[in-house]
Amino acid sequence: MEVLSHVDTGLTPIPAGPPHHRSRHRSAPPAREQFVIATHSPILLACPDAAIYELDDAGLAPCAYDDLDTVRFTRAFLDAPARFVHAALDDLD
Repeated sequence: MEVLSHVDTGLTPIPAGPPHHRSRHRSAPPAREQFVIATHSPILLACPDAAIYELDDAGLAPCAYDDLDTVRFTRAFLDAPARFVHAALDDLD
């Protein structure tokens, strides 16, 4: 098991490969690896077969990818980036 916290490389859409591609090199076929990752990155959260848990005031609970606030926000931003930029600039006035 590897524990990763706030993995910045997952915050960019530039391909770097999934975490298991950057782990130790092996001469034998890779075994199924486990990662514990604390992140807000929808890219890292989209790892296939990921078990996603959300920590909030009520505690730790399983959460579906599509139900995560960070995923919903990212989708909304990608659907209308100008709206978010304008809102952010209006807040500066």
